[in-house]
Amino acid sequence: DAQPPQTWLNAPGLWRVPELTPESHKYTRGVVSLCAGETMPGAARLCASGARAAGAGLVRLAAGKNAPAFRLGDPGMIVDDGPLEVLLEDARRHVWVCGPGLTEEEVTGTLPRLVEAGRCVLADAGALSAAAGQPDALRGVAVMTPHIGEFTGVFGAVGDDAPARVRQAARQTGAVVVLKGASTLIAAPDGRLAINIHATPALGTAGSGDTLSGVIAAMLAAGMPAWEAACAGVWLHGEAGLHAGPWPVAEDLDRHLGAARAEAARRQRLSGREQGVI
Repeated sequence: DAQPPQTWLNAPGLWRVPELTPESHKYTRGVVSLCAGETMPGAARLCASGARAAGAGLVRLAAGKNAPAFRLGDPGMIVDDGPLEVLLEDARRHVWVCGPGLTEEEVTGTLPRLVEAGRCVLADAGALSAAAGQPDALRGVAVMTPHIGEFTGVFGAVGDDAPARVRQAARQTGAVVVLKGASTLIAAPDGRLAINIHATPALGTAGSGDTLSGVIAAMLAAGMPAWEAACAGVWLHGEAGLHAGPWPVAEDLDRHLGAARAEAARRQRLSGREQGVI
């Protein structure tokens, strides 16, 4: 009683995904914006598709001069060609993903401006590579999603006590840190830690992490706090992977994210009944 728990197994009930109501519309469901790069457009596409499939009301790609290439994709996704400072004038565009498909130079031109503008930023991929050996470069982001190689590049070796090391990284940067792996660790700056084993080794395929970033961003855009959004996104991603078959590619996950979210809602309702909440 004197020492409340700070470590949990990740599952619905620890967090609650927002459910639709008759008054829901695309802006209440949330807007996810992404910085798109020139050399690796596929990563941004996968991230955007993951956000849409996980329930984001609107997904927009900030592609600048590369906009024409991105407009050949999903018709339900908006591709912007305006300068970033103009796009940031829209207060509805609060949640941004920075990193998938970006070079270090592209990250340098976008990430600091997003943080300075007070946006809720998820940093992944190129944003983590650009911060190698410079963890303070990631201060101000809300969530980061490194795999073990990216984590080591930014913070140094994980060592024998991964939970303690991930907690330390979260405290150091003030961000929620999602260390992706066989057991994914989700640490908050205040010491909370969730361990996710609800997944499959089949998720170890190129682009799967980009999809995960989009799913977490959709949870952030729906109004979930950062740690809860990250926990929910990791679980939903794992649930989709479990239903996608033994050898899925990243594009397959989108088709199962809606069912994953429905299953999460079902389980959290059951959890609420058990606790007398519902």
